[in-house]
Amino acid sequence: MRIAFAALGLFLVSLQAGASTIYTDFGSGHSFNGSSGSGITSSVGAAAEFTALLTASLTSIDIAAKVILGTPTFTVKIAHDNSNSPGAVIESMTINSIPSSASVVTATSSLDPILTSGTKYWIEVVAGGSTEGTWYVNNQSVLGNRSTSSNGGSTWGGASLSVQQAFDVNGTLTAPEPSSAVLMLLPLGILMAYQGRKAAKSGRVHRAE
Repeated sequence: MRIAFAALGLFLVSLQAGASTIYTDFGSGHSFNGSSGSGITSSVGAAAEFTALLTASLTSIDIAAKVILGTPTFTVKIAHDNSNSPGAVIESMTINSIPSSASVVTATSSLDPILTSGTKYWIEVVAGGSTEGTWYVNNQSVLGNRSTSSNGGSTWGGASLSVQQAFDVNGTLTAPEPSSAVLMLLPLGILMAYQGRKAAKSGRVHRAE
């Protein structure tokens, strides 16, 4: 019976939400290629497509970037895919105080939208005012669809396959649906019932002795 309760405890722990990486093309230790990237200005924006590796609620997006002129701020958006181009925006976030040297900076979600495993999304990066900066590419030779905007992200050009910009998408795992949880608990319930019957039978044998 102790084994069954231990298994139940482990199962309940596994149901708890936890931080996970939905997608990344960073190298070890968030490394990236600091010598090549996409220019980001008030008129020129860049976007990268990715496929979610798991279902989770979005918490943050990290990108490798720097700002060399103007306000050190980028707007980072996550959008649906529309026939291999950025589609409807799901959430828009702001990264402030971007350094003038190549760094990993973070956009934090306030809406926590659910991203679905196996679904394509886009990360868009744009700037405002007189800002000029760079969104660097990854150093893992990860290829992906990229798109460029010449009007600050109002519209996007056709996608092209090339070495993708460096970014990751982070989230919190969602708990399984109640019906799924019940199915997962069935084997454990059978095990506990079996051990209970075994313990009861053992008790009757000892009393007979």
